[in-house]
Amino acid sequence: MSEKNARRKKLRARLIGSAVLTLIGCVSLLVYARATREARGPYALAADLPRGALVYAQCADLPALVKLWDESTGKQQLLRSTSFQQFAQRHLALKLAERWTEYNDVLGFTLDANTLADATQGKAAIAIYDIGRLDLVLVAPIGAEQAAAASFFAHKDGFEETELPDGTSYYRREAEVDRGRARQTLAFAWARGRFVLATDERLLLRTLANINGRAQKDRLADESSFQTLSRELAPHHATVWVDQTALNRDWYFKSYWVQRNVAGLQSLRAGLFDLEIQPGKWIERRRFLLNGPPPHPAASLPAPDAQRLAALMPADAPYYKVRALAGDGAGALLRDTLLDRAPENDSGGTRRNWSWRSYDASDFAAGEEGEADYGNGYAYLDQSYDRLIDDPVDARLRANDTRYDGELRAATERRFVAELQRSLAPARPLYAATAASPRTNAGPLFVAFRRAAALTLAAPAALERAAFEHALANVAQSRLTIAGATAALQWTDGDRHTRTLALPMLGRQLCYVLNGRELLIANNMELLRAMLDTPAQIPVGGDTRGPAAVVALDELTVIRLDGRKQAFDEVFARLDAQRVKAYWQERKGAEAESAPPDPSQEFFSGNVASLLDVAARVRAIEIKRSQQAGQLREELEFSLN
Repeated sequence: MSEKNARRKKLRARLIGSAVLTLIGCVSLLVYARATREARGPYALAADLPRGALVYAQCADLPALVKLWDESTGKQQLLRSTSFQQFAQRHLALKLAERWTEYNDVLGFTLDANTLADATQGKAAIAIYDIGRLDLVLVAPIGAEQAAAASFFAHKDGFEETELPDGTSYYRREAEVDRGRARQTLAFAWARGRFVLATDERLLLRTLANINGRAQKDRLADESSFQTLSRELAPHHATVWVDQTALNRDWYFKSYWVQRNVAGLQSLRAGLFDLEIQPGKWIERRRFLLNGPPPHPAASLPAPDAQRLAALMPADAPYYKVRALAGDGAGALLRDTLLDRAPENDSGGTRRNWSWRSYDASDFAAGEEGEADYGNGYAYLDQSYDRLIDDPVDARLRANDTRYDGELRAATERRFVAELQRSLAPARPLYAATAASPRTNAGPLFVAFRRAAALTLAAPAALERAAFEHALANVAQSRLTIAGATAALQWTDGDRHTRTLALPMLGRQLCYVLNGRELLIANNMELLRAMLDTPAQIPVGGDTRGPAAVVALDELTVIRLDGRKQAFDEVFARLDAQRVKAYWQERKGAEAESAPPDPSQEFFSGNVASLLDVAARVRAIEIKRSQQAGQLREELEFSLN
């Protein structure tokens, strides 16, 4: 008995041990599964989509977002806007509309935002893999019953059904696109609670492999840049990730990117943008990974200094920027802020580059009929001979007067800017705020670009005023007089300890005052007085013109759209008035004189102005920017009326 009992005890012990091991294994699997789900977390749909996307976008609630857009006044304003009407007539829009029509013909129903919203229960994500071919994949969680009722499955009889080895079925149909010049396969499926729509069959199969757990390391969420950025930024209503390195190489992106600044995007490796909608405001957060350290690392801007300088900006200035100064940037900043931009010299220097473009068509014209007896028109030399022969300017062997004068002006200005920087160096400028406030007037110079700057000085008592005034006068003089000449520009005293430099013939002036730690400078006395009238101490959140709460940053920019009438509409209406009149006279003739004014079709007064009408609810935009650890961070806050 004792031996039998011993065997029983051993067996029981083994069973208990096996049960414990099994329990531990099950718990481990559950913990692993839970950890996997949590790791996917708010970006779970990115784990369903294949790698290689140029752009990825996800929405927290697609039906709600579509409903919000459909019911908004902004949608109708956009459709009526000059910008949209002009875009609708361009090649890109026509190609997109044509491709979408071809898709609808294949599907047998209209593919639009509402159709996609009906195929989702809330969340949805889309990834674009080829811009030219419009290769994209849409993934959305959806129940079986709702999927069966969606338009896609209601029209599945017109598609070829294919069953995969794991039992998943998908539906495909080939389409002739681009006016029959190419073929594309539209396909859709429902798998494990996911609706999948793709314009490329291979992308659909890769997506299904991810959803069914059959793929290895083919998830968009496995992209290193996506992993890094998704840890930095929690998603809200809508989130977009871009592979900027791949976009920079893409022909369609380089050709159609509206801002035309592709060269300036080369330093960016990838980006993530998130939009959060709050009562009374929208917040867009941006994170960028950089290709190495920035060429000009930005200095840090402490929050109290940013708050103080923002509060100093004139209340009617529709634009201002606050930043930290790095290196020797104060002199150039004052030059660019206070004076009009100098014309760029597109000659590229004084290189020896004879060019046939120096001559006009008459210099190469063949003789008329009947001129054969006279050497085909070259027997007699006209005034061009004396004017052109052995002319080093005409042959581009040396610069012409205008070109030489421009180069001399540029060199002189650089020397004066360096002198201005040296005059400021003892006072050690730390931070700067610049503001712009354009205004129209009845004079010959019907637009006055009023600008101002405020410099925070570490040692204001060390400012060498005589040297500063002399250098600033020289910079102004380099824009107003013949290069190399001297002019007697004199500084005079004004009220409230201000100093003023009158600029002859232009009816303008430069003025400044040292106010505590701040050196306030403007090209308009009204702006200078407005900065002086600002209370010296404003509590955080107490100034409705500045940022309500400023965190550590490198740069703060504020655009006040509620001042667009004076700063934008009136200015560009005056600038474009003649072109608008000529445009409609060419199309309507005499009828244009008696008919009511037609809308402008010009870029600023027409296209951009109509987009501002769409954004009429936006009162102001705050842009906060900072760089750290190989990343560029931006936060845009849109304050609504």
